[in-house]
This record gives sequence, structure tokens and C-alpha cells, in this order.
Amino acid sequence: MMKLLNPVTQQQLSKDSAAVFTQTKQALGFVPNLYRYIALSDDIFKQFSQMNNAFANSSFSALERELIQLTTSKVNQCNYCLAGHVYFSKQQNLNPDLIKSILSTDKLEDRKLDALNCLCRALVKERGSISEELISNFLEQGYNQAQFIELIMGICLKTFTNLLSKSAEIDIDQEFLYQFH
Repeated sequence: MMKLLNPVTQQQLSKDSAAVFTQTKQALGFVPNLYRYIALSDDIFKQFSQMNNAFANSSFSALERELIQLTTSKVNQCNYCLAGHVYFSKQQNLNPDLIKSILSTDKLEDRKLDALNCLCRALVKERGSISEELISNFLEQGYNQAQFIELIMGICLKTFTNLLSKSAEIDIDQEFLYQFH
């Protein structure tokens, strides 16, 4: 099947998008293929970058943010984003056994992380129509109302990239391939 969307080239980037590409390359050593598609819309790419930074600076830990992104990508069956976040998890030296548990089981040993994982999974699967029990458990495990809003934002960001990655059939970056089993 022929791809209907083509990623932007370096020459097609606006000044602002080129600056984000430069910063990304300095931080990661490469620019993910996904960015080359989001940058098809300069305004959306700018907003995506700002929202991504806001989520990165949320009150969630690096592990909790990766859990949200991995769980969302798993529920949405997005191999591109799963591969990317396994890679990013390893780059941040997150516990590989915990990452495997997030990807393979419904129950995590850590009760707080399990509450976050269950709520995240339900929000994605049920499109927001969830039980009070899930929110109560999330709050009882030590999360707060602001973090519920941050969780929704993380799910929205990741769902956006999941939908784009799958519909545009974005090739998994070489950097991600050797990490993803």
C-alpha cells in the first residue's frame, strides 16, 4: 500500500520547526520520524512541542510519565510509540522488569503505580466513561486532582501520536528497533 502522507524535509521546515528539530537532535542524537509528520503543520508542531514540554514538567515522575505513555500506546495498539517509549525508558535507566510488567500484565506490584496504570488503561479503553472506584483508588494511593488532569493531558498527547503513527504508517526509527522485542 502506498503511503499518502510524506514527512517534511529539512528544507521545508519553518524557522521555528527547524529550531525544535535542532534541539531534539541535540537532546536525543536524532529526530524521530514522528516529528517529521507532525511538522507538516507548523502550528500543530509548535503546540505539540509546548504540550509535550508541559507534560514532561508535570508532577509525575519519569517512570509515571512513561507508564502513561506505554499504557496508552499499548491499549491503542501503536507499535511505533511502544518502540519509542521502550527506548526512552531504557535511556532514562528505568527498571526494565517494571517496564515489561507495564507492557505485559494488568496488575503491578507497586499499588500506587498499579492505581495509575489501571486508571490510565480504563480512561483510554472506555474513552473517559470510568467508575468512581478507579478515581477513588487513584486518589487514595496518594495522587491528587491536579494529577488526574495531568493524566488526561498525557493520554491526549499520546493518543494524538498513536493515531498519527498508525494512520500515516510511520516507519519505526532505527534507534528504536533494537530496543523493542
